[in-house]
Amino acid sequence: MYDVAPDGLCFDVDSNGCRYMTIGFDIFKYDSEKGKFKYLDSSSLGGLAIFVGFHNHAVAIQASEFPEVKPNSVYFTDVYDTGNLVDARAYNNRQIGGHDIGIYNYHDKTVSPCYYPCDVPSMKKILPAPIWFFPSRTI
Repeated sequence: MYDVAPDGLCFDVDSNGCRYMTIGFDIFKYDSEKGKFKYLDSSSLGGLAIFVGFHNHAVAIQASEFPEVKPNSVYFTDVYDTGNLVDARAYNNRQIGGHDIGIYNYHDKTVSPCYYPCDVPSMKKILPAPIWFFPSRTI
């Protein structure tokens, strides 16, 4: 049996595990003078590392200031809200959502694991959903 969410995503609600994962990002830069967004089709984010997730806002940092962070990358956590499913059975059974976490390399368009396996069959729901924490830069 399949359910289709309002945004068009399709889910196999009879499966025993999660069946989706992030495969890429489209990144846009806002031009405040023109009031428009411009698609960044180059392979560089200017050395930035961008962090996105469900429970916190997006943050961009200069990776050169943090040696543990990969430049030109998007660090992501699961942003799918399982409460919006057409059929609540998948949500109630906790079969989907809350599992997708990784690092997207904007240069070579690949996803690597971030403390969790990247292969879809191994994914399991994480409760609570992952969030990013940032150290204070003040002493």
